[in-house]
Amino acid sequence: MGRATHQARQLLHTFPEQKTMQAVVLVKLANGTVDFEGITNYSYGSGAHVELELMQMLNTHYGDIGNLPQQSTIIFAAKWSPCKQCTEELIPDFLRRSNLVARGIRIKFRFEDYYLSDTYPNPNASQKHLWPSQDAANTAYSAISNGYPIYRQMNYIFRDEDNTVTDKVSRHVVFAAAHVNRTSEFETWHL
Repeated sequence: MGRATHQARQLLHTFPEQKTMQAVVLVKLANGTVDFEGITNYSYGSGAHVELELMQMLNTHYGDIGNLPQQSTIIFAAKWSPCKQCTEELIPDFLRRSNLVARGIRIKFRFEDYYLSDTYPNPNASQKHLWPSQDAANTAYSAISNGYPIYRQMNYIFRDEDNTVTDKVSRHVVFAAAHVNRTSEFETWHL
């Protein structure tokens, strides 16, 4: 896990454990310095979405989502993964408005637990927002991530004996549980 992601997770834990939706956004510039950090905390049942609040903080700080710094990494860290509504509506709109590919921006959504009907502690949560399973959430997250070109691809290993190449691939958009240390993937190709 990178230094900025670690910093975002530390900020996330500034709140005492309670029945709230907690989230952090952090903007890391290409030179590695943190340019902005925002934090929010909502009580369960408020009807608010932490991702929307954090995106509004970015919009206010930079004057517009389209003004996010070029070559930056935007890290959203939250207790819970993005809900179905945020995944289907809010996040795609944010990604489109940020013009991330042309501006060389990477956006990571890191979370500690999946927003599932059987794990989310608020029994009054709207079922239309909760994921039925971790697989359903990951399928939706992968569809968004794979909808963007690869951010960086580096030749990692070439093996003559079986004529394969393994590349280290970093994506523009990443959704990953906090226990996943790296947000790059390894892909092996048979030549």
